[in-house]
Amino acid sequence: MLGVRFARAESALRTLLRSAGDRPLLEVTPKHISTYLDKSRMSRYTWWREYQIIRTFFQFWVSRHKLPTLPMPRPHAAGPPPFKPYIFSRIELMRLLLAIERTRLFDPMTIRTFLLFLYGTGARVYEALNLRVSDVDLTGKLMSLRRPDGGQRRILPIGRTLRNALDVYVQSTAKQRGEKDFVFVTLDGRPLRFATLRYDFVRICRRARIHQEHSYSPTPGMHDLQAYLRRACFGDLGP
Repeated sequence: MLGVRFARAESALRTLLRSAGDRPLLEVTPKHISTYLDKSRMSRYTWWREYQIIRTFFQFWVSRHKLPTLPMPRPHAAGPPPFKPYIFSRIELMRLLLAIERTRLFDPMTIRTFLLFLYGTGARVYEALNLRVSDVDLTGKLMSLRRPDGGQRRILPIGRTLRNALDVYVQSTAKQRGEKDFVFVTLDGRPLRFATLRYDFVRICRRARIHQEHSYSPTPGMHDLQAYLRRACFGDLGP
C-alpha cells in the first residue's frame, strides 16, 4: 500500500514455487510446504519467518474463497527466541574496525565509515544505504535521512568526529562515485547492497571474534550498532 517492494516475501514465495512446482493453489498440500521449509538448514528464526510469509499468502486466498482451508503444516513447537540487541563494548568496536580488510567490492574505508555512521547516528541500515551526498550538510553538521516509502524525512545532527570522517570519505571516493549521488559506494561506484554488506559484516565479526550466545544468529547484526554505547567509545560522534 505504501509502494514499497515486498522483496523478502517475494523471495520466499519464488523459492516455494521452485520447490513445489508450478501447480494450482488447490493442489498445494502441507507436505509441499513442509518439504520446502525442512529441506534446508534454516535457523528457528528463519523457519518461523518463512512459515508466517507463506501462511499469510494462503490466508489471502482463503479470505477470497479461492481455497477452502489453509494448506499449512503444523508449526514447530518452539518459536524463535525473543530479539535481544547486542551491545558492543568499546573494545569490541575497536576490534571490529581493526578486522576490516579490503574485499573484491569494498575498500576498508567504506566499511569503516559505514559502521561508524551507524554507530554514531543511530540511523537504520536502509537509511545509511540510501544516504545521498546532497542529504549531508557537513558545514552545518546536519543530515537528512530518507524513508523507503517516500514519507517525511528526519533531520539528525552529527558530531565533529563523524563529520570529519564523512568529509574525508566523500572526497576520497569522488572519482569512483562519478555522477552518482550515493554516499556509500563500492569500488566500481555502485551503491552498496544490503545482502553483500551483511555477508561481509558477518565475516568481520568472526575475524574480530565477536559472537553472541542467545540469539538466532551467532553474530550480531549491523542494526545492533545503532548508538547504544557511542558516547562511551566516541563521545563526539553523536550530537
